[in-house]
Amino acid sequence: MSANPIDQRIGARLRRVRKELGLSAEDVCKNKKVGINSQPTLSNIESGIRPVKASELARLCELYCKDSWFFLREDEPPDQPFVCAWRNSQDTGDQPMVKAQVHALAQNYQLLQDVTGEKQTSPLEPWSVEVDLTWKSVAEKAQKLVTDWNLGARPAACLHEILEEKLHIKIVSYNLRNAGSALTAKGDFGLVVALNTKEVPWRKNFSLAHELFHLLSMNHFPLNEIHRDETMEPSERPIYERYADTFAATLLMPEKDVIRELEERLFDNNKIEWANLARIAVEFGVSTEAMLWRLKRLGRLTSDRVKQLLTSETFRGIDQFSRAGKKDVGLPYSRRMVWLGVKALRLGKISKGKFCQIFKIARGEFDSFISSYGDLTYDENDRDFPTEIIQLTSRDEPADELAQA
Repeated sequence: MSANPIDQRIGARLRRVRKELGLSAEDVCKNKKVGINSQPTLSNIESGIRPVKASELARLCELYCKDSWFFLREDEPPDQPFVCAWRNSQDTGDQPMVKAQVHALAQNYQLLQDVTGEKQTSPLEPWSVEVDLTWKSVAEKAQKLVTDWNLGARPAACLHEILEEKLHIKIVSYNLRNAGSALTAKGDFGLVVALNTKEVPWRKNFSLAHELFHLLSMNHFPLNEIHRDETMEPSERPIYERYADTFAATLLMPEKDVIRELEERLFDNNKIEWANLARIAVEFGVSTEAMLWRLKRLGRLTSDRVKQLLTSETFRGIDQFSRAGKKDVGLPYSRRMVWLGVKALRLGKISKGKFCQIFKIARGEFDSFISSYGDLTYDENDRDFPTEIIQLTSRDEPADELAQA
């Protein structure tokens, strides 16, 4: 008996998507949620010999991050443009699946915006390609954004909100596993930055500012072309990555505000306690390492002093003390996306079942899931810090050139 053409079409699409995601037949059959335990059975479904059951298709759709219409429609599904760039990526085989999951997440975010009337096109305009990027211009552009966007003296405290609420960039937190620390993408859903839930808050802040550079510079460095230079030595970071770090450091640690905080803590001819260096970093919402290198670029620390601190067990202990209680709980979605989901639910635009499907939770987890997005408070750590002091260089000594940083 010949296979049904409809079953063949569905099966061929199931096979194609599985391979695009880098999944073997064994991977699918090992997944207990799918409920297809036999590789020959999966092979028969993909060949159209055996029709896929509705329940099986629903579970495969969830695994493959596709809706059922993608497989059931008679015409060929249209291409969905999705260009992306990974930060600190590793070739672990996770990327195709994580990319599909983030794509589906961004589309669900867009769906919630659509049904709640909150749909907005991002007004973010990438820099003109006619203007060359240099170390100096990148830093100047970052400084200008601090003023133009009213980011204030502590940009990390409001950058997420500005990008998501005012510039309508979808910022999602997701377990990117080992695929990278962040993913920046552009597609039919607009602009999205996915931050890894495994990262601590201060590293997420830096990743967000770093990825903002990639969105602003995509006319110079297209998203689908960066992080892919096969000729580059592993130890040599591409120029756009170093530009992005300079941009992020300048944006999150404005020079005048960093210097003001530093000088308020100085004593006895430019000396400062190690603990205060860590406290300044915490105050600006960045890693202490990022703050130390920023001070180096501002001419207040030498490279040798930075390396001395970063390799000191005592300093690492001080840094850990300063951040006690500051780690978040790794919430899997941005607060705005969950707020949109709740709004859609209250407006009757989606069902509770659809809400749970979008956020991948069981119905019984609904209340605890919602409550987890309430305000989080942390106990301040009142332990005394070890007293260690470092000598800073003078303000009148010339700072290193950015190009040499």
